[in-house]
Amino acid sequence: MKHTVASLTELKEKKKLRVVIDNTPYLIAYINEKAYMIPDTCPHQHASLYEGKLVGTCITCPLHKATFDMVTGDIDDVSKMLYFDFGPEKITTYQLMVDGDLLVVDL
Repeated sequence: MKHTVASLTELKEKKKLRVVIDNTPYLIAYINEKAYMIPDTCPHQHASLYEGKLVGTCITCPLHKATFDMVTGDIDDVSKMLYFDFGPEKITTYQLMVDGDLLVVDL
């Protein structure tokens, strides 16, 4: 199902946005002239990644400083997720389509 998630103009200005689709939060970021979306919840302690710092293609979890690559989905420093004995090797990334000034995702 397709969802309109944000204005491209607003995303370009703010560089990152938190959106909620069907009660699930997502983080959208404008990186290298493209929009990327990932879940807004850290898989470790469920912190909002929107509150973290975006550097290059990576967002840093504000709780334990693990980094998540928004382009590839790679978890760049899983060692910082204390007591994280299992879990994803990657986070889910979503492709956003541009429709005029709107960003659309097909979930």
